[in-house]
Amino acid sequence: MVQRSKNNNAFVLSYISAAIVSYLDFIGRRQTMDDRQVAETAELILSEYATLKFDDIALFIRLCKLSHFGKLYDINGAVLLQWLLTYIQERSRAANRLYEQREKARKEAEQHKWEEEWQAMSPTEREQYNNQFSIIVENIAKQKSIHKKKKDNNRQKIMLEVIADNEDLYDHMPQEKADELIMAKINAKLKENK
Repeated sequence: MVQRSKNNNAFVLSYISAAIVSYLDFIGRRQTMDDRQVAETAELILSEYATLKFDDIALFIRLCKLSHFGKLYDINGAVLLQWLLTYIQERSRAANRLYEQREKARKEAEQHKWEEEWQAMSPTEREQYNNQFSIIVENIAKQKSIHKKKKDNNRQKIMLEVIADNEDLYDHMPQEKADELIMAKINAKLKENK
């Protein structure tokens, strides 16, 4: 990784600077950026994109030389930084696609393995498996039902408590207004207890 440390900071900066100069020489535009601009651009790359590897810098410069990021009208540090951002975004998308492909292949392999195991089971083993699976599904459904009942009971308890604590509102205001106020208090209490 291109990371800043006391030992390699100068080396990393010189590597990035040399890569920039290599690109400028390649396109015949070395005069468009002086040494200070090259160094400042290298420092920005190092500080803003510290997770880049040396291979990333080399590939980025190669893509610049191949005009991957568009036609060249004027080159400066800002253009290079914009192109680098585009490179990082493209690399990220490519990494995500690769991850998704690998994940899909892994899931397909698991499915294939499962199908092979299923085919290798005797009819009795399949029936036992299905029975165990049914029991697990029933237990999950029961747990969900119990959780929902507890949640509903807690909701009812909160509603009754708020109503009991605010019954005197009906003595001081119209029923419609008291109902609105109590509902607002119930909703606030329910949100508070989530």
